[in-house]
Amino acid sequence: MITSIIVFVGSIVWGSFIQKRTINKKYGGIMELEKHKLQKVENLLKDKLGIIEVEHYALLDTLVNKEIDETEGNKSFPFINTIRQLIIAVLITGLLSYSFKQMADGNSALAQSLLALYIMIIGTIIIVASFVYSNREFTRKYKLKQISKLISELQLKKSLE
Repeated sequence: MITSIIVFVGSIVWGSFIQKRTINKKYGGIMELEKHKLQKVENLLKDKLGIIEVEHYALLDTLVNKEIDETEGNKSFPFINTIRQLIIAVLITGLLSYSFKQMADGNSALAQSLLALYIMIIGTIIIVASFVYSNREFTRKYKLKQISKLISELQLKKSLE
């Protein structure tokens, strides 16, 4: 399990390094990539939607933020995070306390197996959480937030001109 965690973390670090090198080679750095994205969005909004005024950017940002709120509202179940955390905590804490009880009772073979299972569960949770976190870029909510950020930057840029 420890080996798989090390391989997983190593692959994420290596992938990030490759991505950084690619961005540096293609755009010259992160700041230039951000400028390129900003210019691309500005041209798209100007050409396709005819948005050139600061007020129009503000209205578009408001619309995108309402879409983000609607997306969050449709998918949220009350207290789902609390329920999920309690279930995981009860299962994992119960397993850990049972393994310590078995160790205290002298059943060390079963206790070691249960501790190994506990470590494997924790490692699996870490891997799954890391995988979900690394794939957040592909969610609709993340993309809408990035669009909102770009629109806000364009609005600021236009207001300073």
